[in-house]
Amino acid sequence: MTENYSSEQETERTMPISDDDLMCRFQKGDESGFRRLLERYQDRILNYIYRMVSDRHLAEDLTQEVFVRVYVHAGRYHPGSSFAPWLYRIASNMAINELRRRKRWRFVTINNNPSESDRNVVVDIKDEDSVDPEQVVQQKEASEEVSEALKKIPDKYRAPLILRELEGYDYEEISQILDIPRGTVKSRLNRGRALLETVLKRARSVNAVAF
Repeated sequence: MTENYSSEQETERTMPISDDDLMCRFQKGDESGFRRLLERYQDRILNYIYRMVSDRHLAEDLTQEVFVRVYVHAGRYHPGSSFAPWLYRIASNMAINELRRRKRWRFVTINNNPSESDRNVVVDIKDEDSVDPEQVVQQKEASEEVSEALKKIPDKYRAPLILRELEGYDYEEISQILDIPRGTVKSRLNRGRALLETVLKRARSVNAVAF
């Protein structure tokens, strides 16, 4: 089984298999299809949920639950569909439900002294000797700044912002993922961008005064 899986991985490197094909394989009982989808998407889903809930450990738990649901409810996927929006819709629903659950029992507070785990933002940086350390620090600081600002934006604006600006989905895909009209996606993106810009300006102003 391991040898077959290794040979399939080698084949995929020369001739990539689509998400839809892998999902169809899994629906027919081939678990290697699920394993490869997990490999492709687990880091992306983890980062997406983390940006939504701002809690690394919770994001890890929710990510695991997302893929448990994919495994258990694979039959709900319609062959010929686009797998990524379907997967992100599951992840979005779980993240938004968690945010709503929090709001039911406590007020959302802004942590001015985040813990080390809160600041542990994942940044995709190539492990190469040519990487400029100063650039790495600047990229991490910029990522942390945006992550902190996103925490202060209502989730109905945060979700489309992350999906569009960080995940690269178009309006139609975001509409499918969040189950809202395309026009609502556009209006929420415009409002979200304005809110994000305001929060970032305020944060930079405070930092400038502090120094």
